[in-house]
Amino acid sequence: MNTVGLTKIACLLTVFCLISSCAQDVTIERIDLSEIIIGKWVQTRSFDMIDASKDPPPYDWFNVENGFTLELTSDDSFVYTRYGSCMTGTYFFDSELHRIDFFFDCEFDFDGKRVTELTEYIDDVGSNNSTLSITHAYESSREKNIFSYFRRID
Repeated sequence: MNTVGLTKIACLLTVFCLISSCAQDVTIERIDLSEIIIGKWVQTRSFDMIDASKDPPPYDWFNVENGFTLELTSDDSFVYTRYGSCMTGTYFFDSELHRIDFFFDCEFDFDGKRVTELTEYIDDVGSNNSTLSITHAYESSREKNIFSYFRRID
C-alpha cells in the first residue's frame, strides 16, 4: 500500500475517533401523561370544517364558548359531554401512543353507526399542565370537528 493510501486511512480513523468520542448518549424522555391528564377539562378551541362542498374540505381554528367537557378520574372512569346523552364510562390510556380508549356505558350514534367504544389521541399538554390538545375520533375526512384544545377547570 502506498503512502497516500495509508495517509487517507489514518485521516479517516482520526475523524472517526473524534466523532465517536464527541458523541453523547442522548436520551429523549417521554413524558408519562397518565397522571397529568387526570382532571376536568373544557373545550376552548375547535378545528372545524369550513366548507363541506370542497374536496378536500378546508378546516380552521375557532374559539369556543361553553364547549363540551371531559373529566378523567384516577379510577379510569370518565364523563365526556361531546357525544350527547351518553357521557360516562371507563377509559384506558396507552402512555406510549398517547391514546385514550373510551368504553361508554351506553350506545350512541357516531357517523351513522351505533357505538360504545371510541379512540382519541392526546397531541399535546401545555405548560403547567393547564391545556390539552386532543385529536377526536373520526371515521372520514368529512368530520366537522377533528381537533380540540382544552383548558383545565379543576
